Amino acid sequence: MAHGAALYHGILQTDRNGHSRASGMATKVVNVNAHSLGLVTRTRSPNRLTTSILIPRNTPLPHAGSQVFRTGKTGQERILIRIVEGEAPDPKACIPLGEFFIEPLPPGLPAGSLIRLHYKYDQSGQIRVQAIVDMPSLRTEVKIARRGSTVDQKIEDWALSLLNETDPDEIGA
Repeated sequence: MAHGAALYHGILQTDRNGHSRASGMATKVVNVNAHSLGLVTRTRSPNRLTTSILIPRNTPLPHAGSQVFRTGKTGQERILIRIVEGEAPDPKACIPLGEFFIEPLPPGLPAGSLIRLHYKYDQSGQIRVQAIVDMPSLRTEVKIARRGSTVDQKIEDWALSLLNETDPDEIGA
């Protein structure tokens, strides 16, 4: 609601060309993620599940990055990648977005082997995560379209309708 109120205030202070009446500067809406995007990982000591943040909340979108993780034990046959949304250290307090397995891992893969995770969060709310195991090269990827990711588009359409003095229901609502 605060986001909408701030947009409405900005619209009231903006002319039809998108420039602020007060400063003459153009108004720009930047899409950010409302909650952190993370993975469920296991700590060694104490042995428990935790949330590892990949993209902190309020990061401008689109955003891409990568991180390196390690296998937990020798001879591990597969790795479960669980993607969550939220800031809580306890993954049970976060919202699960999706999961996938990296499998089969090479037989006899030593503990501590590198797992490279590449991720991208686009403006439409779609998340793409790719996991790569280096010994031998093994890749797997998942795409997740967040539920409700069109809310930002509806707010933007509403804001534009106010600038153009049109009915918001006519703009793909």
